[in-house]
Amino acid sequence: MKMKLYYYLAVGALLGLAALPAFPVSEGEIAPYICLKDQKGHSFESYTLKNKTNIVVSFFLIPCPPCFKEIPHLQKLQNKYNHITTVLVCDKKSTKAQAAELLQAIEKESGIPINLKVVFDRFGVAQIDYNVTANPTTFLIDTEGKVILRIEGYNETKSKLLESTIESLNEKSK
Repeated sequence: MKMKLYYYLAVGALLGLAALPAFPVSEGEIAPYICLKDQKGHSFESYTLKNKTNIVVSFFLIPCPPCFKEIPHLQKLQNKYNHITTVLVCDKKSTKAQAAELLQAIEKESGIPINLKVVFDRFGVAQIDYNVTANPTTFLIDTEGKVILRIEGYNETKSKLLESTIESLNEKSK
């Protein structure tokens, strides 16, 4: 029986299951470090923004109707608040071409130019680190690297909550 347990633990570790957080990353916790490449192959490293700006990180995949609706709202927030940096984390199954096509479709439908940073979680490491199980899942991280807000899914109420929380961070930074 003991041998069987060791076997399952070893297989689980090899499959990466042991790396999964026991609970979702939530408010008040330090956000896991993100180091991913963008469309042009440039690195995005979240620690470079620490003590400089608040970060909105949104995990999305293609296709994802709620993600399609959320991205224009994230762009509006990015345009409105200069104390945030918004990063879209594209699921490991989605390609750069698919992401570019999605952003073009969003621009065409919404009439809003989308110029948010898009990075690719090619191996799913960030998704595992943040324990993302639904798309979109959006995090607001303050300048100290602490998660202020975690939102799973998208709707108007959640969008307003994100904006009001960003606004309160803006007031604090003045």
